[in-house]
Amino acid sequence: MKNYMKKAAVQTIGQLRGSTLEFITGFDVRNGFYSDLIVIACSNDVLALRGEILISDFQGFDDEFSTISVNEAPKKTIDTVIESEVHYLQQKNSEILDIQFVIAHFTHFENGDKTWSYETEIGIIIETSKGYVNISKNSVHNEILEVEYLDARPSVEDFTTSHRFETNIFKTTAVEYRALAIDDFLELC
Repeated sequence: MKNYMKKAAVQTIGQLRGSTLEFITGFDVRNGFYSDLIVIACSNDVLALRGEILISDFQGFDDEFSTISVNEAPKKTIDTVIESEVHYLQQKNSEILDIQFVIAHFTHFENGDKTWSYETEIGIIIETSKGYVNISKNSVHNEILEVEYLDARPSVEDFTTSHRFETNIFKTTAVEYRALAIDDFLELC
């Protein structure tokens, strides 16, 4: 099963390239920068990234899987978040140079035989003129997103995300990660 962001969401994020980052915040941010709603304020747009849940039965039973929706943030959302939350100003006034998506491909084996595969984006790397902003899924099974500020470009291995796929002596799940440019990711969506 492939579970990607909608093409329009990827295109909307892509429009941030060339703009100036003002701040990033979230709704109900606690213990680090974890939230199901991340607001990115830039010189040309304010976007709301929201972690959402969908139900799928590709494993043979219903389970929850996360996805990320992206919309222009409504004024009410912006006002509510700005009034009540912490604003992270790291990399303020930096230009957004590039954006990449980190993809995880899970392959599940039972008794050595492949039984299913699952592929989803697990992270967004925003390269700015002052460093990197990483927005990643906390888990492939919940709606929580995490924001991290880094001086150096992360490797795809830095984007491990938790999952609850069953593993025992008979069942294993292999994971492969890769980073894709926006245009390459759009081809998958």
